[in-house]
Amino acid sequence: MMWRYIRRLGGVLALGTLFSLTLAQGSFMPAPQRAYQALVNRDSAQAVSAYQLLGDPVTALAHAQVIAAPEAVLLRQTAELALGLRRWDIAQARLEQLLTAESDAAWANQALGLLLAVTDKQAALSHLQKAWDLDEIYAQPVLIATLTDNTDARALAYQVGTTLAELEYYALAEYAFAESAIFAASPAEALASIGLMRALQGLDYQRWVSQAGTLAPNSPEVHTLIGLAHRAASYPFDSLTEFLIALNLAPLDPEINAQLAEAYAVLGDVRSAAFWHGQAAILSGDAPRYVESYHAAQTAVPPDSLQAFPIAP
Repeated sequence: MMWRYIRRLGGVLALGTLFSLTLAQGSFMPAPQRAYQALVNRDSAQAVSAYQLLGDPVTALAHAQVIAAPEAVLLRQTAELALGLRRWDIAQARLEQLLTAESDAAWANQALGLLLAVTDKQAALSHLQKAWDLDEIYAQPVLIATLTDNTDARALAYQVGTTLAELEYYALAEYAFAESAIFAASPAEALASIGLMRALQGLDYQRWVSQAGTLAPNSPEVHTLIGLAHRAASYPFDSLTEFLIALNLAPLDPEINAQLAEAYAVLGDVRSAAFWHGQAAILSGDAPRYVESYHAAQTAVPPDSLQAFPIAP
């Protein structure tokens, strides 16, 4: 599971988002004027949409929370705002309210299932399965399999985190890894994973990877995760250093060889990239993924370089 998770995140790293905000359709009144008018009229519902349009989700959420009996549309708006701001408690409460009013809301069932996967396995499975039954577009079969197959309660949070990361729900994956770090006997991998998730979201991540490296200086998995975090944050030389440390600790691991190859590729050293991809292919026993990466890397090397510096077949 660990290397599947690392492989999934070790390619082209891009920022992911948990949920996109649904902006309410506005009138022709400019957003700042709409916000002012909403305050004058004490219209919190109008203020929510106006502050969303102004790019101020914190104030929008504050207005949404004071509405005593919000309608379903506003409940969803509030839940989306809370999810985007990592206010998991508010998001859960609003999603539960929405499902009380509309139990067949597929989106809300999926969203609540994703959120509860970290803390309440059975409730998460119930909501995820119902979302799938209602509309296949909301199906989450990989996460359902993770929740169903994993019987080790202490390991579940980390496994949920890896699955959410593979599905590019980076904020929720961070939440899961944070829960894992609390209960894990050795939290270094969870802390490094938190750092990686934060780097993927463009957030500060250094404190988490530093703690992970201090706790497990001889763990190749931790150094690989730290290398991926540096790559996601566009620190290619720091990333290369971490992969070299990981290689020194586990020289026969094909995934570490492949990640080192990618580190060289990011730096434009195509010859070294091809060499280490070749090493990964050999060490893996010619596993298709590594062989394909090797052949792709080899095509980027100028012919004269291949002659001057032979690489692994």
